[in-house]
Amino acid sequence: MQQNIDIKPYVKQAISLGILLLIAQSGIVSYLLGVPISLGSSELIIGIILTVILHEGVHAIVLKMFGAKSIGIGFKVLKYGLPIFYVKSNAQIPRNRWIIVALAPLILSPILVVIALLLPDASLKSTLAWVSIFNTSGASGDMILILFSTCFSKNALFIDMGEYGIVEGEENPMRKKTVYRILTVMDLIAWPLIAILPIVAIILMMSFVTRSSLYLGGIPIVEFIEEKTNGYSCYSQIGAGGFVFSFTLVLAMELLVRTIIRVQRSKSLNSKLQHLKT
Repeated sequence: MQQNIDIKPYVKQAISLGILLLIAQSGIVSYLLGVPISLGSSELIIGIILTVILHEGVHAIVLKMFGAKSIGIGFKVLKYGLPIFYVKSNAQIPRNRWIIVALAPLILSPILVVIALLLPDASLKSTLAWVSIFNTSGASGDMILILFSTCFSKNALFIDMGEYGIVEGEENPMRKKTVYRILTVMDLIAWPLIAILPIVAIILMMSFVTRSSLYLGGIPIVEFIEEKTNGYSCYSQIGAGGFVFSFTLVLAMELLVRTIIRVQRSKSLNSKLQHLKT
């Protein structure tokens, strides 16, 4: 029996897992490097570009090792504005090899941290730190597809289409229920964590302390230092990781708009049904 395992219905869960991985990996990297991760724009942009090249490159190399003759590259923007790059191939490979293909880029993350530790240049350290963080966080979609792949027998054959997999094999419904429970728990952990960050930031802004900081893992989100200017006290915001708050706000607004649209459509549909009945 042939069926698909698709990331599109689980975009919210992919974002949840991605955020949890980002927090965890940034904390680990920051601890190992002994300093918070720099939020400089050049390091961030170069880090994103390098991550895409290395992450998808490793997927492609491992697919080739497992006998894929032709490999394609794709890009798509999913729900909530989530951008994804992917590689795909028409080669049929066994389930366990498909899992190896999906997980292979994660081996880069510890290697990049070790290289960063050996480099004297702070900018290069920061760039490689970001690649390690984004590489780990960006594997969230792969991990969710892997969870669903474990619902199939070891003999199942997979075709990797990047954003989804085509599976030919027997499925275990009980394992699928377990996967749904795991994704639910993940959501329950991730979103309260995201929601509390702006609250903590507001408390920091209102607190009258000489110095206060808020970190997401090892990433400086907001920092305030009291300064003296012409005898008056004031607070300055330094190097804030504003992208976290911007992302949260945009996502919340999109969810709100989608909810309003659904309600309006539902009202319109009910109105039409009542009109037809009369």
